[in-house]
Amino acid sequence: MQKQSNTPIKDNSSLQVLYDLRYMFMMCGVFSMYAGLIYNEYLGFPLDLFGSCYEGEVKVCTYPLGFDPAMASSLTFSNSVKMKLSIILGFLQMTLGIIAYGMNAHFRADYVSLLLVFPSRLLFFCCTVGYMVFCIVLKWLK
Repeated sequence: MQKQSNTPIKDNSSLQVLYDLRYMFMMCGVFSMYAGLIYNEYLGFPLDLFGSCYEGEVKVCTYPLGFDPAMASSLTFSNSVKMKLSIILGFLQMTLGIIAYGMNAHFRADYVSLLLVFPSRLLFFCCTVGYMVFCIVLKWLK
């Protein structure tokens, strides 16, 4: 039996699909604004929200959020940092998904998945992608 929804759209159209996914679209928009704030960009153009921390070639302060506009002019630097931050955020998100899988297996009392599938997924993922993230962070700290 199909569950009836209390939506303003009564027919079975493509508008119903958009209405059902409205919160996902909202969260995509919120995350895109968050990512733009981290990268200090809007539509690919660098923002100068706090001014620059460079006076000539001398750095006089720490930029509070995102890229310093003086550093954003270097395309290779900004693309490199964006790529590395995307890898780290993707690693964190996928690790959270694997942990959620393990919690769901525990909740459903599916102990075969909890004891065999969950640890092997977590170990394989952390040994491959986690090592790459570790190398990225280690290079940044040097």
